[in-house]
Amino acid sequence: MLLNEVRYLVALRGGRLHLLTGRNGEGGAPTFGPGSLHRLVPDITERDVYVCGPPA
Repeated sequence: MLLNEVRYLVALRGGRLHLLTGRNGEGGAPTFGPGSLHRLVPDITERDVYVCGPPA
C-alpha cells in the first residue's frame, strides 16, 4: 500500500506527514489552499513539501 511506503519514508527522514481527506476544510475552505497549507507548515517557504492526490 502506498500510504505505508510514504509513512516509512517520512519516518526514515524524520519528517512529518499530514493526511488531509475530504473535499473542503472547515467553513468550506479549500483543504489544499495556501492558508491551510501555511497553517500546517508555517515555514513552508523554507521546506520541501510534497502534495499528492487525484486530479481535481
